[in-house]
Amino acid sequence: MTWLTLLASPVYGVLCAWCARLLIDRVPGREPLLGPLRCGNCASALTWYEQLPLIAWLLRRARCHSCRAQLGGRQALLEAICVLMAFDVLTQSLPGITFVPWLLYIPIAMALAVIDLREKRLPDALTLPSAAGALVLLAADAAMHGLSGLLHACAGAALLFAVYFLMNLLSRGGMGMGDVKLALSIGAITGYLGWVYTVGATMLAFLAGGAVSAVLLASRRADRKGTIPFGPFMLLGAFGALPLAGLLTSFLSA
Repeated sequence: MTWLTLLASPVYGVLCAWCARLLIDRVPGREPLLGPLRCGNCASALTWYEQLPLIAWLLRRARCHSCRAQLGGRQALLEAICVLMAFDVLTQSLPGITFVPWLLYIPIAMALAVIDLREKRLPDALTLPSAAGALVLLAADAAMHGLSGLLHACAGAALLFAVYFLMNLLSRGGMGMGDVKLALSIGAITGYLGWVYTVGATMLAFLAGGAVSAVLLASRRADRKGTIPFGPFMLLGAFGALPLAGLLTSFLSA
């Protein structure tokens, strides 16, 4: 870990949070991405300084200039998670330029998680282009370091897609097609690093999803007939697998 990593993580993390907020605001309604962010309460356009991380909180106590609704709580949480995700990626010894697709995936992953929690769906406008973009960037790294990694990425995407598609059929829609399409990008970026990462991401996703489901059922906040968005757990598993699979790989190769 270097001072550059400690500095870059918060800077890039808050930038990712801004991009994620834009995607969350526009993608569900299929609106153009151009234009300022809007207040989640009154939909009025935020001023340039209200869109800045932390500064908006300090200048206006995190309130919209139009309706005076609170802006800062969810925004701060989004920024904190994105900073942690950036730190997670930048502290790993990823080969070549493999860190690039992971870093670019952060705002998309954050937007997908929030949209899935809110609307219980994963828009094709984010899942499919992110998978294609990841493969293109991984192909660029493979061109410099050999095609074996790209073959592993394609295999990881195909395998994870097949696993989730089978679960979609067996669960009769309990596992949504959005999750199946999300598996393409996760399978690609983890498969490029090795099967340990893909398996680790999948295991973490189901462990986290199962634990949360058990807690919700025990607390009667959900019933057995209800559905719980699984996309956030898939994304948690992918980024959680980075440090854990790296440790496991180092242990096995020792």
